[in-house]
Amino acid sequence: MGSVAYRIAGNPDQHAVVISWQNPLLGWNTYRGSGTPKGFDLDIHGGSGIHATVVFILRRWLYQSTHSS
Repeated sequence: MGSVAYRIAGNPDQHAVVISWQNPLLGWNTYRGSGTPKGFDLDIHGGSGIHATVVFILRRWLYQSTHSS
């Protein structure tokens, strides 16, 4: 089991984005992310099973749409 927390420089709210995972000797690997601040997305891509590989992508929205439908 492991985790890492990131604080985004310049973010006045000082939210911590937390990424965590479990890689047990027996059973399935699991992973998750939480604490994504406003204006950011955390994408999680990966497989499942006992040999899972996962990629976490934290991205900032540079432009917000002002167009209304």
